Amino acid sequence: MTLSPEAIRSRLLADPNTPKLAEQLGVPLEEYVKQVMHFVQNPHEEPQLLVVGDEDLRAMGHEPPSAEALSRVLDEAVALAGLTETTDFTPAKKPLVSLTSPPQPPVPTAPAPARTDTSSDLDAQLRRARFSSHQGK
Repeated sequence: MTLSPEAIRSRLLADPNTPKLAEQLGVPLEEYVKQVMHFVQNPHEEPQLLVVGDEDLRAMGHEPPSAEALSRVLDEAVALAGLTETTDFTPAKKPLVSLTSPPQPPVPTAPAPARTDTSSDLDAQLRRARFSSHQGK
């Protein structure tokens, strides 16, 4: 069921969290609702990322974050991303990426032991394959 733009707008305005979110983001309520409606109606569209110089940002009334603050935000994002990755294939000894510390050398891992009995295994596999192919005839 697809909702009309008016129904989407009324649902957004009826939600008590909508004004709170707009206030937290520092955006007027109508502008926030307009943006949310745009992305609801265009789910495959990506938000635009605007790069603004420090002086232009200050002229807009915002203080640019320091390099250390940005580094902390990125480190936290990397740590959170690592917490959500919980598969059996996740490397256990892989160090987290950090922008504030120098790169770490890779953790050495023990090589897998070399097999010496491969010829007998191959012979057994060949015999099974030949036997199963003769069974079908």
